[in-house]
Amino acid sequence: MTLSNQSSSPDQKSQVELTPEAKKALAGHKPEAVWLEILSQVAGAVDEQYDKAEAAAQQEGLEMPVSRLQTILGTMIPEDGLNLLVSVRPHLDLTKVSQQNPLTILRGVAEIFTRSDEMASREGD
Repeated sequence: MTLSNQSSSPDQKSQVELTPEAKKALAGHKPEAVWLEILSQVAGAVDEQYDKAEAAAQQEGLEMPVSRLQTILGTMIPEDGLNLLVSVRPHLDLTKVSQQNPLTILRGVAEIFTRSDEMASREGD
């Protein structure tokens, strides 16, 4: 995967739209705000429970350190990240991210990189 393809720029942002499933999961919440909550939860898991975060990510099949995952997530366009997250974890409640266990959120975003067909196709780019 090339990080430059993931970084947010005004041109890229206008090209990424939420899928109908992601729109439904957000229930009117702003994608940028929800994505920031997700990043915050992941940061909390990494900072406060590093060993548990590493173990949770490994259980999901992630083959990179959680600190690297955190870096990659920070470069993603919110709409893109949310579309991918909803595709792998459709029942994750995105309206109450801050109220969920940070390890639950971390497992979800780790799954983007281990079970998302779209991410697998990007890694070949």
